Amino acid sequence: MNALEPFCAPQLAQLASSVPTGSDWLYEIKLDGYRLLARIDSGDVHLLTRNGHDWSDRFPEICADLERLPVRTALLDGEAVVVLPDGRSDFQELQHRLGRRGGRAAVGVQYHVFDLIHLDGEDLREHPLERRKERLIEILGEGQWQTVRICDYFIGDGALFFEESCRRGLEGVIAKRRSAPYRSVRSRDWQKIKCGRRQEFVVGGLTRLKGRDAVGALLLGVYHEGHLLFCGKVGTGFSDRARRELYLELIPHQCAASPFRSIPRERQVVWLHPQAVAEVSFTQWTNDHRLRHPVFHGLRSDKAANTIVRESPMKQSKPKRGKARTSRRHEVSDSSVRFTHPDRVVFPEQGLTKLALAEYYEAVADRILTHDSHRPLTLVRCPAGRAGKCFFQKHATGSMPDALPRAAVSEDLKEEPYLYLESEAHLLWLVQLNVLEIHVGNSRIEQLEQPDRIVIDLDPDPAVPSSAVVSAAFLVKEAMEHLGLVPFVRMTGGKGLHVVTPIRPKLGWDEVKAFSAALSKVVAAAQPDRFVTVMTKKKRSGKIFIDYLRNGRGATAIAGYSTRARAGAPVAVPLRWDEVASRFGRTAYTVANVPRRLASLKEDPWEGYFDSERPITRQMIRAVGM
Repeated sequence: MNALEPFCAPQLAQLASSVPTGSDWLYEIKLDGYRLLARIDSGDVHLLTRNGHDWSDRFPEICADLERLPVRTALLDGEAVVVLPDGRSDFQELQHRLGRRGGRAAVGVQYHVFDLIHLDGEDLREHPLERRKERLIEILGEGQWQTVRICDYFIGDGALFFEESCRRGLEGVIAKRRSAPYRSVRSRDWQKIKCGRRQEFVVGGLTRLKGRDAVGALLLGVYHEGHLLFCGKVGTGFSDRARRELYLELIPHQCAASPFRSIPRERQVVWLHPQAVAEVSFTQWTNDHRLRHPVFHGLRSDKAANTIVRESPMKQSKPKRGKARTSRRHEVSDSSVRFTHPDRVVFPEQGLTKLALAEYYEAVADRILTHDSHRPLTLVRCPAGRAGKCFFQKHATGSMPDALPRAAVSEDLKEEPYLYLESEAHLLWLVQLNVLEIHVGNSRIEQLEQPDRIVIDLDPDPAVPSSAVVSAAFLVKEAMEHLGLVPFVRMTGGKGLHVVTPIRPKLGWDEVKAFSAALSKVVAAAQPDRFVTVMTKKKRSGKIFIDYLRNGRGATAIAGYSTRARAGAPVAVPLRWDEVASRFGRTAYTVANVPRRLASLKEDPWEGYFDSERPITRQMIRAVGM
C-alpha cells in the first residue's frame, strides 16, 4: 500500500516541430484550459494547479462529480475546459465563467481526464501509460458524470490525426509514448505539436480604445537574459466584454516607465508592471523579432511572468553529424538565446568557440534533459575559456538571466536559489554564462529530500591502469545486481567511471548515503589491496577510491554529456556495459565526436533506465551490513 501524496508535480510536454510516429505513440487533442490534478481521499476532493494551488472552490460542479467516483483514494490528471458545439475548447469563455480574477465559481465547465497517477493505495507512476488509461476507463467508463470526461485518444497515423485536427481549427495534438511511466518533468515521452504558433507573452503595457475605459491593444514581451524584450502588440481576438474586463483588471498595475529593455515606438501607452501573462497565437516571427498577425486568447493566471521566454520547438531529427560550425552567426536554432562573443575560443587546443559549444549542446540537449532536468545545478564557469581561471558556482545570482528557472533549497538555516534545467534554451543560456561543466544533484526539485539515484564514483590513483578501473566497475555492478538493483555506467570525461543505479525516491539523504557507503565498503573489503573508501591521499596511493560521498545532501556528480573543463574538450559519456572494456581508456569522447556516436547508435546506451527504479528494501539494507 502506498499513501496518497499531498501533491505530485504534473508531467509536462515538450514542444515539438513535427509529430513523432511509430507504434509506441498515441495521440490526444491538445486542450485549451487549466491543467488540474484531482486528489481524492475518502470523498474529500481537491483540485490542484500545476503549482500546487487549490482551486477546488472555483469548480464546485467538478468536485461534486468526483466525490461520486467509486474510489477510496485517487490522483487524476486532466484539464478543466469549456467545450464549444464544434468540439473546440475555448479558453476565453472559461475565463469568463470563472470571472477575470477567478473570483466566482465556474458553471458549465468540464474536466477532461487523461491520466491516473494513484488508485486505492497503489502508486501507478511506474505503470505504462496505456495500462494507466485502462485503469482510468475502469473507474470512469460506466458512470453518468455531468462534468467529468475521459480524454479520447487515437492510435494510428499521427501525422494524419494532426492534419485533421488542424483542419478542424483545433489548437494541436499531444503525442504520448504508450510504454512510458509517469514522470514529474518535461520530457520527450510527451510532445505537443501546435497548429500554427501559439505561446504565452508578458503584458508590459496597453493602449486604450478612444474615449473608452477598454483595452485597444496589449504590448507583449518575452524575457531574455533578465531583460523584457518587446515582441509587438496584439489588438485582435477580444470581445467587447473582454476589452472592458481586461482594462479593469490591468489598470491597477500601471507604472510610470516602460518595463521593456527598448522602449517601443507606441503613442499613448499605459505602462504596466510586468505581471500578467497573455496567451497569443500568431503566424510567424518577423526578422526583427516581432509577431505577425497575433490574436489574443486570454490571460494565464497559472503561469508566472518571469518564466516566459521565446519558445523553440524540438526537432524530431537525429543529432547533427560532422564538425560543429564556427560561423559568426550570433545565434543557434533557439533564437531566444543570443550570444556575446560567439567567436571566443573556449577550448584552445581544438580552437573550439563558444558558438560551436552551443551547437554541441543543441545536439545532445534531449539526452541531458531526459536524465538531468529539474535537478539542482552546480556549475564550473570559465569566463576566459578553459585555459583561464575557472570557478565553481552553486547559487544563482542576480546577474544571471531571469529566464533560467530557480528552486529554493534550504541550506544552513536559510534558503538559497539553485538553477535547474527544463529546456534546450536553458542549456544554451549556460553556454552564454561560460559554463564548461554541469554538475547535478541526485534528486529533483519536486522531491529535493528524496534522492532518486545512487552514484558510485570510481576514482583511480594516476598509477592505476584503465583495465583495473573497468574491473572495479564490474565488481560494483555485480554487487548492485546481487541486491536487486539495476546498474548503468558512464565515463566521467576524466580517468574514472560512474556506476549509477536508479532508486525509488522514498528514503531521505542520510539513509541513502549510509546505504551507498555500506555498499562501497562491501566491495572494498573484498579486495582491500585494490580499493579504498576514504579520501586520504596517502591511503589512496596505487588504489581506486570508491567514492560514495556524491550521495550526500548537497553533493553533485557530472551530468551525462556535459563537457569537462579539461584539455581536449572531453565529455562525460554514458556507455552500455558491453562496450566499457573496449571504450574506456581507449576512446576519447569529445565535443567533436559525441554527436557522431549518438547518430550511429540504434538505441540509447541507458535504454530502460526509467523502468529500472528499485526501492531500497530492508533486505538490501541488511545485506550490506547496516
